[in-house]
Amino acid sequence: MAASFLSILLSGSTLLSAVRAQDFTGGGGRDEDAFSYVQPLDTVILTEYGSSPPVYPSPNITGVGGWEDALEKAKAFVAQLTIEEKADMVTGQAGPCVGNIVSIPRLGFSGLCLQDGPLAIRVADYASVFSAGVSAGATWDKDIMYERGLAMGQEFKAKGAHVVLGPVAGPLGRSAYAGRNWEGFSSDPYLSGIAMEETITGHQDAGVQACAKHWIGNEQETQRNPTYDTNITTTELVNAVSSNIDDRTIHELYMWPFANAVKAKAASVMCSYQRINGSHSCQNSKGQNGLLKTELGFQGYVVSDWGGTHSGVSAIEAGLDMNMPGGLGPCQRSRDVRGNHGTLIRKHGAAGSVLLKNENGALPLQAPKNIAVFGNDASDPTQSSVLNQVDFEYGTLASGGGSGTGQFSYLITPLRAIQDRATQDGGLVHYWLNNTLIANSNVSDLLIPRQVPDVCIVMLKTWAQEAEDRAHLSVDHNGNDVVEAVAAACNNTVVVTHSSGVNTLPWSDHPNVTAILAAHYPGQESGNSLVDVLYGDVNPSGHLPYTIALNGTDYNAPPTTAVNTTGFDDWQSWFDEKLEIDYRYFDAYNISVRYEFGFGLSYTTFGISDLQSSPIESNVTSFPEELPIEPGGNPALWAPIYNVSVCVSNTGDVAGAAVPQLYVGLPSSAPAGTPIRQLRGFEKVYLEQGESQTVGFELMRRDLSYWDVVSQQWLIPEGEFTIWVGFSSRDLKVQDSFTVVG
Repeated sequence: MAASFLSILLSGSTLLSAVRAQDFTGGGGRDEDAFSYVQPLDTVILTEYGSSPPVYPSPNITGVGGWEDALEKAKAFVAQLTIEEKADMVTGQAGPCVGNIVSIPRLGFSGLCLQDGPLAIRVADYASVFSAGVSAGATWDKDIMYERGLAMGQEFKAKGAHVVLGPVAGPLGRSAYAGRNWEGFSSDPYLSGIAMEETITGHQDAGVQACAKHWIGNEQETQRNPTYDTNITTTELVNAVSSNIDDRTIHELYMWPFANAVKAKAASVMCSYQRINGSHSCQNSKGQNGLLKTELGFQGYVVSDWGGTHSGVSAIEAGLDMNMPGGLGPCQRSRDVRGNHGTLIRKHGAAGSVLLKNENGALPLQAPKNIAVFGNDASDPTQSSVLNQVDFEYGTLASGGGSGTGQFSYLITPLRAIQDRATQDGGLVHYWLNNTLIANSNVSDLLIPRQVPDVCIVMLKTWAQEAEDRAHLSVDHNGNDVVEAVAAACNNTVVVTHSSGVNTLPWSDHPNVTAILAAHYPGQESGNSLVDVLYGDVNPSGHLPYTIALNGTDYNAPPTTAVNTTGFDDWQSWFDEKLEIDYRYFDAYNISVRYEFGFGLSYTTFGISDLQSSPIESNVTSFPEELPIEPGGNPALWAPIYNVSVCVSNTGDVAGAAVPQLYVGLPSSAPAGTPIRQLRGFEKVYLEQGESQTVGFELMRRDLSYWDVVSQQWLIPEGEFTIWVGFSSRDLKVQDSFTVVG
């Protein structure tokens, strides 16, 4: 496809010789792995922390894995370019898009338009705002992930964009406080990897390039960029934070979803702002030349995050292919590209809503006649131009902020949708939207006398944005006090959160809080998606893509936010927790949580039985066969070697979708620090009342392996593997064991 040709054109070292002579950023190199050092890849081993060994030269692309024709076309095109035109091809300039590569009219090349972002075309009108990445991850639905990616890609293409700046696997979600977690899919690399692969395939099937971001270790917003002298903008006073990560953790957590992205033939990858083991990401040769382009066989081009390039030649030699930005010019031409995507977004928003509590049959609602709605997340914002910003108190929240946001052409609010449904049922809705008033009142005094509500719906929100990490894991605007005040007066209180991710929900056990729904950031059809779930038109099937702990202090990997010294390189973030993030950490130390990873209720019940496992290959070796590298790495790692199946049954009264989840525990021979269990399979299965289906999982070599830092290989450990299948990381219904290595 065209996307492959354009990405080949800009990838690897195809244009390197032309651009090397031009320091297109004007900045000096300050990189630890200066390009004069050369070391063969097979001798490079990362030390425990703080080291990023040099890997040079930047490898040329080969065209393997379906890129062969595009490579030949690119070579023929590049042969016709002048030095200046080659430089233009890799340097962002001003134009109508967020990122622009200028045209070359004499060769019929119309240029490139790169546009944000991971849930919408941010700088455009008449475009849809889709559900956020965290909502898509919460669906645990591969079909929806692809469907969402395809629809988004269609809108980008129809607007004239060539590159979607998304999807997001960095941040992965090391810290629950990270400001951009909502742009990504999950704190689990396996779930994120599947979501990346499905989304990228959808984007590129629509005819636009996907740009997987942000490579790699981009796990906080605080000090992500250097601090500059305000009088001399090119002089750095304090360097960007360095994510100091050991080799095994890089491979098993933070690289994992990007391997899926590369296997899906992502056209481009965006390097991140912060440093990695002391070296700026966009000029880290180990990361770009070694891990991405050599180990994973990436055939596309590496583009800097906007302003993430800090040198010219050294960044180019280290694997950077395109420098951005240039500058934003006039807005793109108006064209309505939304089509029928509102219907999809409504479905996706409902599917990404997670039912956390449902006592006494509180939900689904049975056409209540008297409804009370509380909370400043319920209604329309006061200004359409500031829908997404941290300080807007009134108005529902359907997206976070920063480059990952979108401009709403319309927004269906919860209050509007609830009022429409109540009117249809012959009911009425009272509402109170001032959180300060509610939190400081006796709510009984606010209610209309002699009209006790059938249900009180509390709408809460939590803001998150680019360039700022979250200060707390509570809901915003005194939301906890609002719940307590309403629940004191209403014995049927249903709480709905629109949030970037984790909220600690300290009132979850209140006896009058009968239901809790985590609706995430559902996009423009927010209210309709919510009503579909509240009234049972959609049976909730979302599951948490992260863990909700009892307290914010229970999480073990907060961002580095306060460095009190003034040294240039003092901002260091040590990933001491290694593989123990999210449920891996809570399971390792048997820590109680409020709602575990993978948790989600339904209006029906499901059962799992008849776990079966059988080998696909016999005499499996610990070391993988050394096959020629293709996109995604060694093809042997993607080969299925074991089959697992279970019977899933709908044991309740209504139809619904179950999400059986497969977790794998490696043998005791695996190195210290190996997680107790890790997600290695999931499916979403729709079942009618009383229906049963057999669900199969294929375990690939990479699913049963760990990264060995000595041999620099993925190895299958010897001994007994344990497998569990259940409906969450702690609701494990069936268990089996087997030995793989022959």
